[in-house]
Amino acid sequence: EMLTTRFAFITDYLAEAMHYLAKKTNRSAYVQQNIKMGKAVIGRDEKAVLKTVSAFLKLLHPDGDPSRTELEEYVEYALEGRRRVKEQLNKRKPDEEFADINFSYFDQSGKEVFIECPESAGLLKSVNAADSPAAGGVSVQADIDEAVDALADAAPEKNVEVLEEQHFTIRYGSKGYGYETLFLKYMKGAEWIRIQDPYIRAPHQMINFQRFCEVAVKAGSIRKIELSTSSDHQEQQDDARARLYALADSLRDLDVELVVRFDNHIHDREVVLSNGWHIKVGRGLDYFQKPDDWMSIGVHDLDLRSCLETNVDIFKI
Repeated sequence: EMLTTRFAFITDYLAEAMHYLAKKTNRSAYVQQNIKMGKAVIGRDEKAVLKTVSAFLKLLHPDGDPSRTELEEYVEYALEGRRRVKEQLNKRKPDEEFADINFSYFDQSGKEVFIECPESAGLLKSVNAADSPAAGGVSVQADIDEAVDALADAAPEKNVEVLEEQHFTIRYGSKGYGYETLFLKYMKGAEWIRIQDPYIRAPHQMINFQRFCEVAVKAGSIRKIELSTSSDHQEQQDDARARLYALADSLRDLDVELVVRFDNHIHDREVVLSNGWHIKVGRGLDYFQKPDDWMSIGVHDLDLRSCLETNVDIFKI
């Protein structure tokens, strides 16, 4: 008649034990001691973030403390969740009460990390309401005009972008990381590109590589593209070669040479530019989600396509 023939905890006893552990264990103090929040995370916002991270710790680390990387990951999730609430409040009551939504925390190195919601990153409707004239703040356009004038006075050379090394994570569902946005500014001035990615073989991966080559053409200085990839079997390699050779013919008309090499021993994914920049994306070029429908927005403009989660390292050697 019993569900088990062995010894076991009675369900209500186990539930009471878990309830006691959760009630008697306060991890909020631990979070406060180890994480410094940005100036916007105060009051109810701070309380909500502390409760969320404390819950993560109770569930995932009942027997000890998390690593610093794990703790910062929980804080980022909690800040993103609370910011999502604050953005909705800000839209419905566009005054100073819910205006300060620029949530952040300080990582182990002391760098301030700002958190955005993937679905609203960069949208004007999610900026601080205190910056809008309706809230009695300074006009956003006035701020822009003032900044432009200051830059014009300080720098006689225009349109010169200073490139910096970047190390970040593209979160699952994030948008705004198309090839042109991520790669183009680093391609400018380079004469050749070397791509190592073992997964340029499936039809959608071929299309992704074609889009990458289109961005390389826009750079204006690229004259050679070298691709090292792999295949699971000879038939797949033959099909990939045919597609890539057709792409090479098209690039040749634009005075760009495409060289393709198949090597089943490669594993790493990286883009190396002749100007010294190295770009490593954990998933290679295939870091976009499949569209829900091939007639939906984001099918062609990859900046509007949702991404898979992956790490990005851009550095110069």
